[in-house]
Amino acid sequence: MPGSTTTYGLPYQELSDAPDGPDLGQNLAEAVEAELERIDADLFPNSVGFGEFAGSTHSTTSGSYADLASPSSATIVKSLASTTLKVSLYVQFASSATDTGVEFAVRISGTDYLVAPYHQALPNDTARLTAAGTIFVTGISAGSHTVQVRWRRSSGAGTISRIINDDWISLVVEEVR
Repeated sequence: MPGSTTTYGLPYQELSDAPDGPDLGQNLAEAVEAELERIDADLFPNSVGFGEFAGSTHSTTSGSYADLASPSSATIVKSLASTTLKVSLYVQFASSATDTGVEFAVRISGTDYLVAPYHQALPNDTARLTAAGTIFVTGISAGSHTVQVRWRRSSGAGTISRIINDDWISLVVEEVR
């Protein structure tokens, strides 16, 4: 019966084993490849993102989170359950009334996470405003996850809007330790 190394579990033949070069070679290659994949996941964490102008003019007056119009999502394949997602968001927008608050969040696996609140006395929609933030999200399982940018009016009575080819959005999602 083949033996295996104590640290990585790599297979090897023992003196009492019948020679079986092809089988041992395949088993060793597969074990080494699995270990290299694990090391790659640790050294080269996944990241996704985009930066674009608004693809269409859209607005909200909702007090509940709603999806931003495209472009507004990215999909990351998280390698390890033990890692954290670092989410950075930069969004330009306008408000139709002063003293209107807006919050930008991301939805991951059905949960909204606040990233970029803007709660200042807003000028009217002649000014382009910017909300930005970075958060660290733990407890997300390994596997594929869509990160959807969402927004809501958090206070006041104005309409929050993003204008095609005028308002920039940037989303970066990284898997970090």
